[in-house]
Amino acid sequence: MLRMMLLLFVCAAALQAQDATPRAPEFRTGVAAVVNGEIITEAQVWKAVRGAVAGLAPERRKEVYNAKLLGMIRDMVLDHAAARLQLNINPSVARSYIEQRKEEMGGAEAFRESLIERDQTEMQFLQEVTQRQQRAVLVRAQAGAMRGLGSVLRADHIVEPTVEAIRTYYREHQEGEFRVGAQSHVRAMAFTRVAFGSDERAKEVAEKVRDELNTGADFATLARRYSSLEPEKGGDLGWIGKESDWGPEILDSAFSAEPGKLAGPLQFRRGWLLVLVDERRDSRQISFAEAQAGIRAKLRESAVARATAAVELKALQEAFIQPADAQRLLLQLTEQELQPRR
Repeated sequence: MLRMMLLLFVCAAALQAQDATPRAPEFRTGVAAVVNGEIITEAQVWKAVRGAVAGLAPERRKEVYNAKLLGMIRDMVLDHAAARLQLNINPSVARSYIEQRKEEMGGAEAFRESLIERDQTEMQFLQEVTQRQQRAVLVRAQAGAMRGLGSVLRADHIVEPTVEAIRTYYREHQEGEFRVGAQSHVRAMAFTRVAFGSDERAKEVAEKVRDELNTGADFATLARRYSSLEPEKGGDLGWIGKESDWGPEILDSAFSAEPGKLAGPLQFRRGWLLVLVDERRDSRQISFAEAQAGIRAKLRESAVARATAAVELKALQEAFIQPADAQRLLLQLTEQELQPRR
């Protein structure tokens, strides 16, 4: 019976393969896909998406189903690749992750309830986590994003950018990405009508606080006591530029007030403000020395993404996947990840 189901399924897939346009496969036999001889059933896919498709229209349910199926096929291909290399993750790593999840969810009871909702035992969840970690190690090690395992698992790609690549990126982006506009380091307090009951009372408190500051009181202490603006930071707004999201009253003072001299009370739509500019610096060019660490990280991240896609693409190319349309679509989607990121 199973052989007949597979035969019918493969025949249906062959008919679909005559259309060169990749599309999600049709399902008629109860078998959703076959990966290197291992079956993924429709029931398995529907079980995996049942929470996500509740209440959706039929066409949207099918879209979610198809997306999940493609993900399951990809994961199975990588699981088979890890098995061929006899790649095994230390069980303590997966168990440590589970203990962390229990803590994040508020305890073992909440974690057990989440497993019940997923119709899953803790052992099944442990296996799922282990396989997920094995896939990550397999792909990242072969991509060169982490240290390999001797001759068993070696890097096939170089992801560390060269000094010349970093310098080239800096030269090409020097006038845009690495030019910083004028900035001011600002502290401010807001005295709102809501907090003090009326506009008049808010202004009175603002004037009282201004007088205390002018006689040497600590800005942060008074901000925590009276202000509605970043009180937990003592009113420190940090370095802000002319294009920041702060209101016009703060921005006007940030770039016109004399550094070290308190401005206000200034009226704004919710009450009154006190603004203090600690320091101002002009527009400047970020030097290569300052920028190179960030450039290296950015180029490496991009290289890792492309190398990861290349590793997955190779595994998908070497796998036997039916229906063929699913394999073509996965290859097409993975090839798109090989394009350089801008």
